[in-house]
Amino acid sequence: MADTPLPRPESERLAALVGGGSLRLAYGLLYRRQDHPPTEDEITLFLQMASADAPVDKVLRGLREYFEITTVILDGQERYKLQGWAGTRPLTNLVPISSRLKVQALASGRCALCGKTPTRHKVVLEVDLKSSC
Repeated sequence: MADTPLPRPESERLAALVGGGSLRLAYGLLYRRQDHPPTEDEITLFLQMASADAPVDKVLRGLREYFEITTVILDGQERYKLQGWAGTRPLTNLVPISSRLKVQALASGRCALCGKTPTRHKVVLEVDLKSSC
């Protein structure tokens, strides 16, 4: 995943990963401030101004499921820097498929690979990143 660029804050990909709440807001701040990372107080104030009063430690813990966020000392202050994707995880865990794409893929009512249908073949249709049934 090192060569996969980070998602933009307004992207559908980020929304599929972290939802639309305080995690997405904090990610947006960290993403835009990669050159001058914010302090915990700045993140707290940002979330409060956006009416998302989630604790910063909980927000960062949630983001660290997907992204590497390190603590750096700049200007004598501890700051949080968005470095990239978190460690090594299977691609399917890092790039969930959005609800909109799932609906589009399931609209035909049959498997795109083998053509089976739930009513006739008693199969359950799932949308994933696998290349076989």
